[in-house]
Amino acid sequence: DYLPELERTRAALMEAPPLRNVPATRSRGEVQPARGPGNDAVTFDELDTPLAAGAGLDRASEHALGAWSVPREVIKIGSRTAGANLKMLTILGDEMEPTFRMNDRILVDTSDIRPSPAGVFVVWDGMSLVVRRIEMIAGSEPVRLRVSTDSPKYQPVERLHAETLIQGRVIARWSWI
Repeated sequence: DYLPELERTRAALMEAPPLRNVPATRSRGEVQPARGPGNDAVTFDELDTPLAAGAGLDRASEHALGAWSVPREVIKIGSRTAGANLKMLTILGDEMEPTFRMNDRILVDTSDIRPSPAGVFVVWDGMSLVVRRIEMIAGSEPVRLRVSTDSPKYQPVERLHAETLIQGRVIARWSWI
């Protein structure tokens, strides 16, 4: 009898603006050449989406602040996706410390929303976009996920996979020293 409640919960969560539906400022997969002979780059947007890796924010605005261009060979290390599926976001809060710190920027592959293998993902939690470590709980039926932070100050939770709106996998970090 949990299915009707699950569907209501999922419908409520789906009211969130999915990160992967944010329009790109360029055509999907368009690549702008980098300077230099024979080089090419993948270009993707940095979104003005305050990313709650902590207490969370009210509905985040989603528009491009600008664009990043990274050599294609560098991107291939973590992803084979087109540039339009990549988004750069800024970390706020302390829930993912020490892995991610306040004002770190993370590169998210919005085409990778499967929590297998385990990893760090951007998730819509019903109030804001958050960064969480997600792993499938082996043998669970229906499939359950362990959703956790990297800070020992916060406790992990278990959620049904169907209730967890994964927006993309974190594949890289830009950090100021």
